[in-house]
Amino acid sequence: MPGRCILVVEDELIVAENVRIMLTGFGYVVPSTAASAAEALRMIESAHPDMILMDIQLEGPVNGIRLAEQIRKRFKIPLVYLTAYADEETVRQALATEPYGYLVKPFSAAELRTTVELAFFRYDLEQQLSAREARYRTLVDTLSEMVLRLQPDGTITFVNPACARLLGRQDEELLGQNFLSFILSEDRPAVREQLGALSRKRPVSDGDARLETQGSHPPRIWWHYTAVYNEQGNLIEIQAVGRDVSRRWQLEEELQERNTWLERLNQARQAFFSSLELDQVLMHILETLRQQMNVIASSVWLIDEQTGELVCHYATEPGKKAVLGWRLAPGQGIAGWVASTGRSLLVPDVRRDPRHFKAVDKQTGLRIASMISVPLRIKERVVGVMEVMDKMPHRFTEADLNHVELLATAASLAIQNAHLYHEATHLRLFNEEIVQSMDEGVALEDETGMITFVNPRLARMLHCEITDLLGRHWSDILAPEETILITAERHRWPHNVLSRYETVLLARDGERIPVMVSTRSLFRKRPSGRDELLDHQNGTQFAGTLSVFTDIRELKRSQMALQHRLAAEELLATVSARFLNVPPEQTEQEVAHALAALGQFAQADQVIMPLIGEDGVTVREYYTWRAAEVPESLAITITSLEHLPWCSERALCNEPMIIPQVAKLPEEATAERAFLQAAGVRSVLWAPILQEGRIIALPGLYAVSAEHAWTPEDARLTRLVGETVLHALARQRAAQQLEASLREKEKLAQEVQRRVNNNLQLICSLLELQMAALSDPAALQTCAETLARVRSIGLIYETFLHSGEPRFLDIAEILPTLVQQAHATHPNAPKDIALRVHTEHVTLSPGVAVVLALLIHELLLYVLTNAFPPGWNAHREPPDTPSIRISLEYTTTPNEIVLQLSHNGVGEPSSTEYFASTALSPRLIRILVAQLHGMLNVEEGGATFTVTFPTVQAEQQDADDLQGQVE
Repeated sequence: MPGRCILVVEDELIVAENVRIMLTGFGYVVPSTAASAAEALRMIESAHPDMILMDIQLEGPVNGIRLAEQIRKRFKIPLVYLTAYADEETVRQALATEPYGYLVKPFSAAELRTTVELAFFRYDLEQQLSAREARYRTLVDTLSEMVLRLQPDGTITFVNPACARLLGRQDEELLGQNFLSFILSEDRPAVREQLGALSRKRPVSDGDARLETQGSHPPRIWWHYTAVYNEQGNLIEIQAVGRDVSRRWQLEEELQERNTWLERLNQARQAFFSSLELDQVLMHILETLRQQMNVIASSVWLIDEQTGELVCHYATEPGKKAVLGWRLAPGQGIAGWVASTGRSLLVPDVRRDPRHFKAVDKQTGLRIASMISVPLRIKERVVGVMEVMDKMPHRFTEADLNHVELLATAASLAIQNAHLYHEATHLRLFNEEIVQSMDEGVALEDETGMITFVNPRLARMLHCEITDLLGRHWSDILAPEETILITAERHRWPHNVLSRYETVLLARDGERIPVMVSTRSLFRKRPSGRDELLDHQNGTQFAGTLSVFTDIRELKRSQMALQHRLAAEELLATVSARFLNVPPEQTEQEVAHALAALGQFAQADQVIMPLIGEDGVTVREYYTWRAAEVPESLAITITSLEHLPWCSERALCNEPMIIPQVAKLPEEATAERAFLQAAGVRSVLWAPILQEGRIIALPGLYAVSAEHAWTPEDARLTRLVGETVLHALARQRAAQQLEASLREKEKLAQEVQRRVNNNLQLICSLLELQMAALSDPAALQTCAETLARVRSIGLIYETFLHSGEPRFLDIAEILPTLVQQAHATHPNAPKDIALRVHTEHVTLSPGVAVVLALLIHELLLYVLTNAFPPGWNAHREPPDTPSIRISLEYTTTPNEIVLQLSHNGVGEPSSTEYFASTALSPRLIRILVAQLHGMLNVEEGGATFTVTFPTVQAEQQDADDLQGQVE
């Protein structure tokens, strides 16, 4: 199938280009891609593709399904859908357009190739079937009999031209009508009874019925009905074949009225029908006329359908040679007048009739005086003229005219039968030629199972001559194990059951040939006192079978190749999935598993995958698998490509090397042959992997126990598995390097944090020394607060240092310690104050945690300084115990954190005054809240501070994004 043209209709340009590359890699021609319905129609008209791959959803007003309907109506091109829409409604609409395939995104190259190949295969089969159906339909259309196909309820589904002509209607007018509506009402009950009597045991029926036409004489048709059943025993169709017998019935009525003449002519009529050769029939007719009427001469003229002339086909002596083959122009002479008008003519004296052609007398030497000229008709159509002549004038009477007309009627039937026999013989020879040239094998068997006929195709299929098969029993050409199955099938054939089954033929040379067989029973008429009214039960007996054998070897090979490809893809997917899920330290184990899976699938004794260094020769790493039954002494080792010069040179072409027989390697591969034979290798497959023009790996399959003929598909799988192994090893090395880098970064971060802690401790020590030298209480308090702030920062970094996670910190671990440090810093804080801390597990980055710690520290200092002055609860009865509550938790969404500090001391006089305060502590609090990108709320007249800020700061988000990009 490669080489065919495929048009890709996809509005996703990347997907379209990927599909085009894959199809081109498969060998197909992809001129370009279309992104819309209008563009696709233009390209179809210009490129004439063999197939279209199209997405359902396309840009523009016309989607893929509507475009598919236009393509099916206008171009008759096979269509395969590419879509991400797999819902039931989309599938239903897509299937209504009769696609040849349906691929749901994402899909692999293997799935694409399989779908395209199956679509082409199905399209080719349909084209072959259409051609075959066209040939058979032509045969049906040329039949003079009426042929109809009916549904079980009588609805007409097919009519041939002969039927339409007889009914005087177009084919389209008849389709969908009920068959009984065209039967004369008086005959409908009988037809309904005949159709109702059909059954599986009696699937055929016969009977006559008249047609409902516009004419005054309804034609009488002899009908033959055949019922068709499916394998479930359900009636699916009725086939009706009708022959117009109106003329025969009319003749029988006339012959009954003229019984005397019929008796006189009975012997002659038998002579007419004793032969089906036209010349013999004409001779019988004229001899009968001469003997019965004692005339001097008689002749038969037939119309040449091409020229319309009358041609003398036969004449009696005397004068036979003179007129035989003579031609009369249309309307010339008495015979021409009778042929053109279709009316019989009795001429008492031809010399007085101006229509007489006097040249006849001169040509024959006979002086004709009287004549009877009667038209010959076939189905109301004049086909010729029969003439009786005598030398005496007024020789003939009206009774003679009637007698000649009766004889002409019988002669017309005889001529018709001769023509039908000639046509049937021609049709038989034509059908025999078809059978002889069929692509399928054909065989006839008699009732005992002996072969009586085979066509050349079946003989070639079995590798023998036709004469070798004739007279043999059917079981002789079957594989032995198939005989029992076919014997059971044969028991159904005498009951006229159609069979279709798969079996295996055995050729003369022992080759096994899988075939699909269609078998139809044959029956012969039994004598029963009737000529035509014979049915299956009483009128026929089983005579044998007709079997058609379709060679399905290619189909089987395609199925096996497809199964092998699917199994290979499944193996590759399994290997890839295992590598993706395995930890880096177990990669080598998975490499061994992958090579083992490849070796078992390809039936290799050993799989070797050396990894080549940058010099393109030295083996830097070596992976191998050996089958359990292969001894270790036969293990193969490749240390350098210098041992394989021919292989190295061929590998640079990036093509696999399949060597079924090592002993037959070419002369230039002497080194390889010696190396492989020394290791006991009998067959080898190498699938080199190149990178930037150099060999980086040489995965190979080796057979030592027996020669093995691997296929290009095995080479493809070997290369893909090798590439998968290389990718896994590369990921392992990258993971190891990343792990080492992370360890180095972690050590560096820990060292930085240690130095920060040391510097903070140095600052604390300096502040403590400064405090020891001060005597001013205000200065001491200022230094103490500064020292507490530094220690809060140090607490944060120390916690990060010991947490093992340098990027995040759970603030709940250190919040109680921060509160206690702030409380201890204030010298005038109430000793009995209750500090209540409530916090969730809130994870923060180092920068946010430092700012939050300073904010909590400043809030506590501010509250301890201003909320509990001396006598703060003197007016309360009973006095309250001082308390401060601090909570830190997420809001209703995890994107925000709320810090709340409340106390029962003296509240703020006004939030406006607080925000306008220029004191250090309020200013620091506002600055720290702004640094958190948060909002500060002070309750009016109360003692509650609420700070709401986002979980991830803008700077931290940028840093995280940068870190993610680096990773």
